[in-house]
Amino acid sequence: MEEKLDNKFSNLLNDVEFAVSSIRDGSTTIDEGRYIPNSALAIETASNLIKLSAILKCLEFKEEENYESSTTN
Repeated sequence: MEEKLDNKFSNLLNDVEFAVSSIRDGSTTIDEGRYIPNSALAIETASNLIKLSAILKCLEFKEEENYESSTTN
């Protein structure tokens, strides 16, 4: 489960980094032959950031659980 979350986190982070770079540079983004306006990239990025924060929360919770179990043993 944790590996799956790590992979999802990495993929989302890559998407966010790409989108932010495209928006900052004023690049034209094409996906499967379709133009994606920067406003749509910004909306998608905001959504992905919310997903990233949820994954981070889960990973932090797991980390806290692991820490607490290692200190009580």
